Amino acid sequence: MTTCFLVPVAGIVLGMVGPTQTEISASAWFNGHTIQIPDERAYVVFFFSTVQGKKDTKRYIARLNKMRKNRDVVVIGLSAEGHKRVEKFVKESKIRFLVGAESKAYKQFHIKRFPAIVVLDPREKDRAGQLPLTSLDDLEEYVDFPDDDDVDPLVSGEFSQESSVEVLQSHARHDSDEMRRQALRYLRVKMDPAKFMKFCDELLEVTSNYGMLRGSIAYQRHLADPSIKEKEPWSPPSSEVRRARRKNPEGPEWQRVRDYEEVIDDLSQEQWMEDFFEHQANPMDPQNLLIRNDIAHMFNDLSDNGTAEEKANARELLMQMLPGESDAGVRLYLVGALWSTARSGDIEVAEFLEKQLKTEPNIRSVRPMMETI
Repeated sequence: MTTCFLVPVAGIVLGMVGPTQTEISASAWFNGHTIQIPDERAYVVFFFSTVQGKKDTKRYIARLNKMRKNRDVVVIGLSAEGHKRVEKFVKESKIRFLVGAESKAYKQFHIKRFPAIVVLDPREKDRAGQLPLTSLDDLEEYVDFPDDDDVDPLVSGEFSQESSVEVLQSHARHDSDEMRRQALRYLRVKMDPAKFMKFCDELLEVTSNYGMLRGSIAYQRHLADPSIKEKEPWSPPSSEVRRARRKNPEGPEWQRVRDYEEVIDDLSQEQWMEDFFEHQANPMDPQNLLIRNDIAHMFNDLSDNGTAEEKANARELLMQMLPGESDAGVRLYLVGALWSTARSGDIEVAEFLEKQLKTEPNIRSVRPMMETI
C-alpha cells in the first residue's frame, strides 16, 4: 500500500511511502486542497515559469483546471519563482489547483524547460512511479480528461453570493478547499435548510477525513439545523483571547502570561502538566487560557525537536491532559501534539481518541482532527 501525504506548509509536501519515496517542498502554497490517506491516485506535477513559455503555460493551466474533476488525479503546480510573483500569477491566471512557490523540485526531476509535467503514480510500479511527459497530448493519453461537454465552465471561474444554487453547488463539490468553504457559506443562506443539510450529508459521504474540510461542511450543516438553538461559535475563547492580547501585548492584564513565558522553556514536561492542571481552576480566565495554550504549544513542538524518549513521555502526559480541557482551541493543540508524539500504528492512542470522539462537542475543528488520526 502506498501512502501519500499533503501538508501545505513549507517543507515536505508529498511523500510516497512504498518502493520509492518522493518528496516535494516549497516555501509558500496557494489553493490548499484536501488529500485522502491512504491515497492511490495519480499526482500530476506541473512545473511552470511565469515568464518562460507563457503561451503554452496558459494552455496547460486551462486543461489542468478541468482535470480537477477527475477524482483519480491530483494536480500540483510548482514554480521556483518568488511567492509574491507566483501568487499574482495564480490569481491572474485563475489557477484552481494547488500551487507551490520557491520550489527547487524541478532539479529533483531534472526539468530543463518550462512548462513540463511529471506524473507520480503509485500504480505504475513497472515504471518506478514517475512518468516524465513532454506534452498535453502525452498527458491525455495517460490520464482521462473530462469531456468538454461534461465540464461546467464556471467551475474554474469566479462566483459570488449572487450565483445560482447550481453553480455554487458545483464549486462546493469540485473547487479548492477554500473556495468550497466559501460556496457552502453562500449556499446556507440561499437554500432551504432541509435541502442544504441533505446536500451537506452528500458531501460528507464523499469527503476524505484528512484535513479540516469535513469540519467546515459539518459546521455549516450545524448552523443551518433549525432544531439546534444554541450554535457553536466560530472561534473558541482561546482564539478570542489571543486576538485581544495582540492588540495590547504589553498590557498589565497579560503580566502573568509574560512571566510564565519567560520560564516555560526551562521547565520539565511534568511541570508543564502540573501547571496546566493548576490553570484549569478558573478555566475561562484569559490568562489561564493563554498559559494552557502555551503549554499545549510546547508539547506540539516536540514533534520537531523532541527525542524518542521525550515523545514517549509526552504521549503519556497528553492522554491525561486532554479529557478535562474545556477550551476547543487548546484541545485542538493537545490532539495535534498527541498525534505527532505517538508512534505510527499506536492502537492505545487510537482507541483513546475514539473514546474522546464520542463526547467531543467541537464540530468545526477538534472532531475532524480526531477523525483524521
